[in-house]
Amino acid sequence: MRIRIPSFLAVALAALSSCSHGNDAAKSGLEGLSQGDSLLYYYAQMRAHEYWHEADNDTSMRSRHQRELFLEGLRAGIDAVREKEDDANYNRGVRLGVRMAMNMLEFERTYGVSLDRDVLTGSFSEALRGDNDIPELEYQKRFYDLLGRMKSQLRARDLKKSHMTLVEEARENHLSKLADNLYFRLDRKGSGPYVGHGDAVYVTVSFRRAHGEDLGIPSPGMVTVGAPGMPEVLGLAYSRLNKGASGTFATTAEALFASRTEILGLRPSDVIIMTITLNDIAADPESETETPDDSVPAPV
Repeated sequence: MRIRIPSFLAVALAALSSCSHGNDAAKSGLEGLSQGDSLLYYYAQMRAHEYWHEADNDTSMRSRHQRELFLEGLRAGIDAVREKEDDANYNRGVRLGVRMAMNMLEFERTYGVSLDRDVLTGSFSEALRGDNDIPELEYQKRFYDLLGRMKSQLRARDLKKSHMTLVEEARENHLSKLADNLYFRLDRKGSGPYVGHGDAVYVTVSFRRAHGEDLGIPSPGMVTVGAPGMPEVLGLAYSRLNKGASGTFATTAEALFASRTEILGLRPSDVIIMTITLNDIAADPESETETPDDSVPAPV
């Protein structure tokens, strides 16, 4: 037996697919409902509010077509669950199946592979036909060995793509090569000694995607060049400036943000443009920084 969507909940779901937020018609369906069903009605309304909130970030979700697709999936999920007491294990399988399907979709998109769903269900069926004598540690090791190999292959593809993208961006913006993952253009000359390792510098830095929006990362203000945790490309960028100078630098998200790349919603291969102005230098008295060679490599 499948769970049937109550008529009042069907009204609430229909309200989600309407073109306006007005719920007067839906509210009229609350008359005569029990406390539990009224609670369920408002629960659905709160979940619908979350949908509209997500649609603020992904405006395609606001279209009638996408709302109807969402409702179709919602009803399918509700109908997939059975209500008999002896169907508890079936419902457990439904929950796991949905999670696995979502994980497979994400995996395919991330690694650029195609997964056979029949292999998954076939493997599960094989494992449950016999006893529970599954060599867990052995299979776990094989799983992570394969996953590590696929991650390495993905990283190699990303590095190759990031290098190509970075070179193209450097050519477009007439930037000179400082390192394999850093390109530079001096926009305004400064004066005095150049930045050296250990110097405390007062900087204004902005970060943006190539051909994209500002990342909204606050300017650091004062930093110590070469301090633990400072990306190598950032220290090298500072070393090309002296007091009052400003420059444009291009690097990759991975070189700049390392493990924080995905947290910031970036791919390792994304090109990041930095605009840096060196406002002042508080030199390390033990450092003897020489002015870099004035000869700048020709733009790529």
